[in-house]
Amino acid sequence: MGLELLHFLLKLITAYQIKAQTAIQNLIFYNFGYGIIYFLWVSLAYLLKLAIMTYSTGVFCTITTGITFGYFLFRMMA
Repeated sequence: MGLELLHFLLKLITAYQIKAQTAIQNLIFYNFGYGIIYFLWVSLAYLLKLAIMTYSTGVFCTITTGITFGYFLFRMMA
């Protein structure tokens, strides 16, 4: 359940990145905010990668289910 939440947050950050590109006009704050969002995105991605590398079937199924759910949910919102 926690891993699905992490992947859900990852997709939420990705969706926010797309919306933030058109909404923020000040270049300095945009770059700083985008840098923070990118840091969070990469951190969560590596955390999920490490979780998958445990070779636990349950963890793998949970993460892939979360990825699929997040993809369809945020793809429809974009």
